[in-house]
Amino acid sequence: MLDSLVLKTSVKLVKSLDRSTDKNLPNELADIVKFHTKGATAGALAGAIPGVGAVISFLTSAGFIWSMYARINKEIGIELSENILKTIASGIITNLGASIIGSVVVGSVLSVIPFVGSIGAIVVVGATVYGLTMASGIVYLKIMTNIFEAGEDPSKLSLDAMKNIAKEISQEFDIKGFMEEAKKEFKDKKDSGEFDEK
Repeated sequence: MLDSLVLKTSVKLVKSLDRSTDKNLPNELADIVKFHTKGATAGALAGAIPGVGAVISFLTSAGFIWSMYARINKEIGIELSENILKTIASGIITNLGASIIGSVVVGSVLSVIPFVGSIGAIVVVGATVYGLTMASGIVYLKIMTNIFEAGEDPSKLSLDAMKNIAKEISQEFDIKGFMEEAKKEFKDKKDSGEFDEK
C-alpha cells in the first residue's frame, strides 16, 4: 500500500516537472525512497541497545532522510545546498515527529528489559523508523511537486520559503493514519525477512 503511494506521489512530481515522457523516472524516485527507508529500518536494529538504542535509530534515520533528499534532487536535476537539505529534513522530521515521540520513549524503556524487551524495542522502533522515513520521502516529493506546479525554481527559493512549504505539507499529511498503515506494512516486511542483512 505505502509502496504504491510513494509511486503515485513520484508520478505527480514527474508530471509537475513536465518530464512525463521519462517513463522510468517515477519508478526511480520511488525506488530511492524505498531504498532509504529500508536502510534506515535495518539500522533500527540498534534499538536493542539498552537505553539509547531508540535514540540512535532515529538519528540514523535522519541521516538516511537527508541523503534520500539529496539523491531525489540529483535524479530530478536540481541543486540545493547541504544546509538547506538538512534544514528541510529537520523541519519535516519535527513536523511529523509528534507522533513518534512516544515510540522513542517506549523503545528506550523496552530496550532495558533483557531479551524480550530488546525484541519489543526493535519492533516498536523499527516500525516507527520505517513509517517516519517513508513519510518523509513522500512529504518531500509533495514539496517539490508543489514548488514546480507553482512555476518556482526550488534552488532560488529562500530557506524560510522552503521551511514554510515543508511545514504546510507536513501539517496536511495524515501522519497518524500513515503510521498505523506503516506499522502493519513493517510487520509484514519484517516477517518476510526484507530487512534482514544479506
